Amino acid sequence: METNIRYNRLVDSGATFEKLLAIIPFEHRTVRVFGATHFQPRLTKWYGPVPYTYSGLTWEPCEFPPLVEKLRRKVEIATGGRFNSVLCNLYRDGRDTVSWHSDDEPLFGSNPEVASLSYGGPREFQLCHKVTGDRQRYLLGDEDLLFMARGVQEAWQHRLPRVKNPVPPRINLTFRFAGV
Repeated sequence: METNIRYNRLVDSGATFEKLLAIIPFEHRTVRVFGATHFQPRLTKWYGPVPYTYSGLTWEPCEFPPLVEKLRRKVEIATGGRFNSVLCNLYRDGRDTVSWHSDDEPLFGSNPEVASLSYGGPREFQLCHKVTGDRQRYLLGDEDLLFMARGVQEAWQHRLPRVKNPVPPRINLTFRFAGV
């Protein structure tokens, strides 16, 4: 089944994982899921021109650090998309995860594009079609770019599942356009 997803490698200057880890002040915040408050099973940081709220968690507007801005421009060239915000995720090990969801909050408009850029250890990224149940899997490693074009968030959910095997840490930058 066609997913409207493009996958490629965004080659950059090297050692980006360590640089991002040094400059992004990742936070371990709580979210509300099904009425209960839990720590997110990963560390996060939001950069963008407007506040971003999901699962009862609100991030205030924050300017991009220069390295993240440089990566945003590269992602725009590689995808042809336009992005003004990014949710940064640090998956410390295989226990850190994100469950099935779509990036379909009203803040991103009715048909958003999402560019997912990974650094560090490889992890399997999964998609599941909301109607047919068809599944897609991608092993995303250092410098891999997965572009979910228009229509993907409407028709598919995605996740990064928990794994039992030891895996190195991973930083994932999910670029989007947040309405202003």
